[in-house]
Amino acid sequence: MILLAAFLALLALAAAYDVMMMRIPNLLCGAIAALFAVPASLVPGVPVLWHLAAAGAVLVVGGGLFAFRMMGGGDVKLLAACALWLGMDNMVPMLVAMALSGLVVLLVLMPAQRIARRLQERSEAPAWVPKSLLAKGVPYGVAIAAAAAFVAVRMPSPVWAF
Repeated sequence: MILLAAFLALLALAAAYDVMMMRIPNLLCGAIAALFAVPASLVPGVPVLWHLAAAGAVLVVGGGLFAFRMMGGGDVKLLAACALWLGMDNMVPMLVAMALSGLVVLLVLMPAQRIARRLQERSEAPAWVPKSLLAKGVPYGVAIAAAAAFVAVRMPSPVWAF
């Protein structure tokens, strides 16, 4: 349960950072990926190659999406780090959950962005307004983190056995 708590805490931090700054630090994505070394090396029964294959597949596809400006670089790295934890078996539930949570983020964010832009035009926007409310993009790291958390707490896996 310690690993699950650490994974969820890092996901929450990545989501919060994405909302506030519209970027996900490499350090957070690296920490999520590096933390996987604990169950990979100490827990018997973890199919490490399947987890590495999931992360590699996400990096390849995500790299293509990034090249066509369809996905941010931080989002690709966060998704790959999450794929490393969740493994190939959980990628379909992860992608479905990510699409649904992305829709929720979009539906919540669009009206908030509209209000924040109007306040900014009138010079009434407070200084503490998150960048995600003033940007044209969507902090998709929130959807990735929510989906990864949703799948992680429901997956029966030896990864969390440590």
